[in-house]
Amino acid sequence: TSDEDKTLDLKLYYVEMGSKFTNTYGDIDSGFYDSMITMFRDVVEACDKDEEVFNKYNERSFEVVNESEGIGWGYSDCLNDYYYLIEWLNN
Repeated sequence: TSDEDKTLDLKLYYVEMGSKFTNTYGDIDSGFYDSMITMFRDVVEACDKDEEVFNKYNERSFEVVNESEGIGWGYSDCLNDYYYLIEWLNN
């Protein structure tokens, strides 16, 4: 799609649902988490580039980071690392 906002929303939704699935049913495999990390990185990069995007997606992104706590395969660490790279958090 050429609608960047809806694409970001869908990417973040994918990560939200993947995290909820894991917290409900248990660990999956590394490929599953790698795909969610990639989607989350895309959202974080968009947030880092544009304060309006950051303001729109920050609360949900922060919640995803919190929901990832305790999930294995380095997933939680990666989400946490990416999230705290956002420049707007440091302003």
